[in-house]
Amino acid sequence: MNMNIESIIERTRATLGRNVKNIRKREGLSTQALARTCGIPRDEVWAIERGERDVPIDTLAVLAAHLGVSLAELFET
Repeated sequence: MNMNIESIIERTRATLGRNVKNIRKREGLSTQALARTCGIPRDEVWAIERGERDVPIDTLAVLAAHLGVSLAELFET
């Protein structure tokens, strides 16, 4: 894979993770509470927040819905 593309992917994962974490905290949710309401493992929430995982679009949609934001807001810089 092109180094530039890898860099873009890495930055996008980091932005997504930071936004999920910030919004989750703003909403007063623990990782466990968010995971439970979204129906995903808590370890997955942690990995997403650390930018370590590719996230399927359906999981992104569920996260956005339960956090009360749009998909676009999850990727805002």
